[in-house]
Amino acid sequence: GASVVFTTTPFYDGERDALVNEIKRLNLESGEVSSIWRSSSLVNGGTIGPDGRLYFVFQGQSLHACRKDKPRSGVFSFHPPECPGEVTDELWSAHVERWGAHNFNSPNDIVVRRKDGSIWFTD
Repeated sequence: GASVVFTTTPFYDGERDALVNEIKRLNLESGEVSSIWRSSSLVNGGTIGPDGRLYFVFQGQSLHACRKDKPRSGVFSFHPPECPGEVTDELWSAHVERWGAHNFNSPNDIVVRRKDGSIWFTD
């Protein structure tokens, strides 16, 4: 059914002893909100691309990161029909994780241009 996907503000997760945030899905028909991704990599902005994939920018690990998490920094996407529940690591596609030899500082906003699929984001 129709849904809205959004990110949460960072919060402390006592189980992980880390600052985390989530990507959540709101089912517009039932009103149910579910978490589809939780990580200390701190996901920021998101958008939908012309290919139907959901694109997100990740800051990388927080200062109090969980050592079990694989840190993500840069632009990543997944295709919603492939994940009716939680998004697993295998479903993420990396588009850019660094600039030359440099890691990103704190990617935040993202736009995927519909005309040609080019990805624009702030750092």
